[in-house]
Amino acid sequence: CGVAIGSGFVVDGRHLITNRHVVAGASRLQVETWDGRRVAVGDAHQAVDTDLGVIDLPARSARRLEPLALADEPTPVGARLTALGYAMAGPAVSTQGQFLARPRGRRFEEPARVMRMSASVRPGNSGGPLLNADGEVVGVVFAYETATLNSLAIPRDRLEDVLVDPDAL
Repeated sequence: CGVAIGSGFVVDGRHLITNRHVVAGASRLQVETWDGRRVAVGDAHQAVDTDLGVIDLPARSARRLEPLALADEPTPVGARLTALGYAMAGPAVSTQGQFLARPRGRRFEEPARVMRMSASVRPGNSGGPLLNADGEVVGVVFAYETATLNSLAIPRDRLEDVLVDPDAL
């Protein structure tokens, strides 16, 4: 009955990552790259207990897209971070901010701690990567707090858990 727009990124050369709330209820998915190329995609899967969506990429699409690396180390509070995405369905933008805290996720309907940061995000940023200074993924943007305007991300380790465990999808 409507159109949902969000952001996403490729990891491991086989999967496009976004949020569950971006793909939930979709009868059709359309993916475009930052430069306007359309990309064929396979099935979309929704994580069971966290706001992550995983879209399978056919080999021909995966060859056309460059995956982002996941960070090896946890992100220290105070680190500078960059959020990438398509805020308000506009062109790709990056915003920078500081990693502020790891609040409990229950308030945000997440099963474990989330990442709170000062980088500005808007609707449409959902599913976009949160990057450290080395350009590695440390989280997946999923919301912002209306009271503080701080943004929230699902940590990289939860993304890795979902990718490793097919039963989580």
